[in-house]
Amino acid sequence: MTELTVILPTKNSEKNLNIFLNSLKDQDFQDFYLFVADGASEDKTLEIIKKYNFNSIIISNSDDSAEDGINKCMRQVRTQYFCLLNSDDKLGQKNYLSSLMSELKTGADISLPNFGSILNNELKVVNQKDDFTNLIYQNASPDIGWMAKSFVLKEGLFPENYKMASAYYFLLNLYKKGYSFKRNKKVYYYFRIGGNSYKNAVLAFTEGKEVSLKFGSNKFKTYLILYKNLIKFFIKHKLLKFWNKV
Repeated sequence: MTELTVILPTKNSEKNLNIFLNSLKDQDFQDFYLFVADGASEDKTLEIIKKYNFNSIIISNSDDSAEDGINKCMRQVRTQYFCLLNSDDKLGQKNYLSSLMSELKTGADISLPNFGSILNNELKVVNQKDDFTNLIYQNASPDIGWMAKSFVLKEGLFPENYKMASAYYFLLNLYKKGYSFKRNKKVYYYFRIGGNSYKNAVLAFTEGKEVSLKFGSNKFKTYLILYKNLIKFFIKHKLLKFWNKV
């Protein structure tokens, strides 16, 4: 009996799709359904996915947003576990899926990987703590690539009123309701830098602030973290980039 559903939102993803799909194909655990929510791709995204012969199902061909597509997939989940992955990214180890599933089978409700980044096709490890007490103030890294028991979906799907903070809302809602979070620090989810999260970083920070306050965070501390994140982003990605060009 198939235990896992992998949810994959896509939209004109052909550029990096093979890198992701190869890392999925190399997994030592292959008994999963692949649910694809495609945002009306005009390139070869769906054609590429079909070539891999996964047990894939195109849940939707046109969505109002990525969150809309993800929610359509979530409503169709019938397996014991599900995970949410991104077509631009890469699974770092061949036992990535099996390791996260092992955490769920030994007590966790949500299992998160360690974090890495992809910049100019170079991989960089950014180790994270197995401690989520600060989740009320800071989004988890990564906020994608995790695996969860499907019964958590009774608490709600991705909110569609956020553009960048829907995953944060989803995870924080579960954490505040007492679900068990566990990070497996031996497997890495490599997140590609330069996509929507980078282009909409300011919006991500401000929406994150709104989510944090909605769940009862201290207002002064929340705004302090917001300003610190904005300043760090400006220095790292704007000021230094400009300086290097001079």
